[in-house]
Amino acid sequence: MSDFRDGAFIVSPEQRRHITLLHGLAPHEQGTADAESLHSHLLNIAFEHRWSPRHLVHRVLCGDPRSHELLTPERNWLRLLKGGTPRQMKWGLNWNDDEGRDLLGSTTIALRWANALTWATGIEGLDAYTFRSLSFSAEISHVVTNEQRVCLACFDQDRREGRMPHGRLLWRLSCVTCCPVHKVALVKPACGAPADQRLKTAERVQHSGLCQDCGAIGLSCMSRESTRPNAGALWRAEQMAIVVAYLPRWAYVMARGTPRRVVHELIKRHGGVAGLARHAGIDTKSTLDWQDSRFGLLGLDALLAMAQAEGVSLLGLLADHEMDPRAEALPAERRPAASAIRRAMRHAIRKRNTSPAQLAWQLNITASVLQEQEDLYTQLVEEYRAFQFHRAEWADDDATFAAIRLATKLRKQGQPVTLRNASKLAGRIQLASLTGRALDVIRLSMDKPVCERPPRIELTERQHRLLEQRIEYLPVLDHYDW
Repeated sequence: MSDFRDGAFIVSPEQRRHITLLHGLAPHEQGTADAESLHSHLLNIAFEHRWSPRHLVHRVLCGDPRSHELLTPERNWLRLLKGGTPRQMKWGLNWNDDEGRDLLGSTTIALRWANALTWATGIEGLDAYTFRSLSFSAEISHVVTNEQRVCLACFDQDRREGRMPHGRLLWRLSCVTCCPVHKVALVKPACGAPADQRLKTAERVQHSGLCQDCGAIGLSCMSRESTRPNAGALWRAEQMAIVVAYLPRWAYVMARGTPRRVVHELIKRHGGVAGLARHAGIDTKSTLDWQDSRFGLLGLDALLAMAQAEGVSLLGLLADHEMDPRAEALPAERRPAASAIRRAMRHAIRKRNTSPAQLAWQLNITASVLQEQEDLYTQLVEEYRAFQFHRAEWADDDATFAAIRLATKLRKQGQPVTLRNASKLAGRIQLASLTGRALDVIRLSMDKPVCERPPRIELTERQHRLLEQRIEYLPVLDHYDW
């Protein structure tokens, strides 16, 4: 309750409002497929306040006690570089590394940055502009790109509608390669202005909707020539656009069901993990590992392949319910023509080194579509199995001949035929396990037939025959006791 006493207007604690550090700017296109990413929102806040993003992070937010606490990394937090070298994470949680990749991923960094910007601007629900909520349904640790990609047609539409172009959250997914609205491929920002029109380093502005080199709004300096995506890429973009639109309500979506139960039902329907993997064209080993783990998650690409093969939307697969009538599966008219599929199958049969799952992935179709061509599908499977058998034989031959060459060099140098000496002779080249076992047989067979090898050494019959043929031609050194 408010009161007026002695000319002073007294406000109760319930009526006091939190005075925010920054203006309450909300992200663009909330709750739609064109939702702005959190990294783009951070750059837009700095742009609207006429600051550089670095000044906003390291001066303004660093000076606020609450933001400073949220953006301070723990002592045991390390960041792995591209070369695999760990590095201590700096203050600000590496907000601009890889175009703000950590701000959008599944780690605690995305949640901390969303809470920090909520405290600074007063806008709630900023974690919906990251993929953190999606990480509870699918494995997304490697699906966020480390570079910026844009749709120039979307930028032109933003300018026509009188708003500032912004970076979409959808564009940061590696499985999305095109725009589902304008049906054009995403491109990397690259300035097309002449060198004399580009800005100096101190004059450049970092913003998702501006060219950093010349400052053109909506990347108007770039050429508008675009390429048309294939049917599979367009279908994946449409499915992920629906998922991005549902991210603010993801708790309600997940209340309808769990993807783990749905995938287990699909495994039963197809007679096991191998049957589901063949049907969807995904990796069998990763699916088996997921089945053995109790709390594991399948990758987003695998879930997309399953949804496409089962004829349901990705959202329907994740939530066990068809929630959007627009989220239909890939229709038959978007598939490659039957003649194109048959040509690709004949080419794969001639090459002999392409499996049906690999060919289905290359054509952006499911393995069940290949099975419709029964005559060619049988030949494709047989040729690939023959290639796998011969490749195993080639590996045996290579390992055996490598062992014979190393043993010959060691005997000429007067050294014992041991795995340690052979490794020193090979240098940085790591010896295969088959080569090491062949070397053991050669060492133990200097004074006895090869057929009397110890049972602990496992060799294939092909290696055994090759060693019997070649071991007698090794140079003999009488002065050394073998």
